[in-house]
Amino acid sequence: LLCRELTGYIAFTIVYLCALSYLSSTTQTNEVISAIKLSFLPQTERFENNLELLQWLSNSVKQIWKPTECGNAICEEPYERPAFG
Repeated sequence: LLCRELTGYIAFTIVYLCALSYLSSTTQTNEVISAIKLSFLPQTERFENNLELLQWLSNSVKQIWKPTECGNAICEEPYERPAFG
């Protein structure tokens, strides 16, 4: 019984460490951070007026949160469900 528990613990530890090493890959982390910066951070350091700031905010939100298109023959969960019949 002790050998079985020890084997299970060692297997879990190996899988856990492999998952941690995969997630801590600096290349993947850098790609994710770069994608977030490109999509959300402004390209300019300074806005000339409030209208530019509001326009940038509006464009950022539109890029990230897109509304679903109903009736395009693609069911997008959780808002659309396949029809019966």
